[in-house]
Amino acid sequence: VPPDNTSTSLLCYTCLGTTPESCSPHRAQQSRCYDDSPRCYDATGMASIGGFAVLIYLRSCQALGCASVTSGDPWLNVQLKTTSCCSRPLCNHAPDPAPTASPRPSPTASSGVLPTNASPRPGLALPALLLLVGLGLGG
Repeated sequence: VPPDNTSTSLLCYTCLGTTPESCSPHRAQQSRCYDDSPRCYDATGMASIGGFAVLIYLRSCQALGCASVTSGDPWLNVQLKTTSCCSRPLCNHAPDPAPTASPRPSPTASSGVLPTNASPRPGLALPALLLLVGLGLGG
């Protein structure tokens, strides 16, 4: 059965970035969630592709309960810590953190945990967005 792509009235901030500023509510998009993702999600974590690791900041629409699944990809490892998972409009708006320096590449890779259906831009999967961020095109 294909996913239900009917838009709900829930509005969430959506973005994927490599600095807190790149994913702040001022720079994030406001997106309507689909019925299969009725929660607003906010998380920070680490994405590793091969031996390169980068901090990531994510705001998105998310499946009910904000469950996590293992990546299953030996080249892409993602570990996220949920900051918020809520069901009010634009509730995934953690306060803007103090500016930080850009993270340095790390040779370590960790076992990954991906949030289910956490794609900040409709039609793009999280791994594709992480690749864009890694190339400097998404944040």
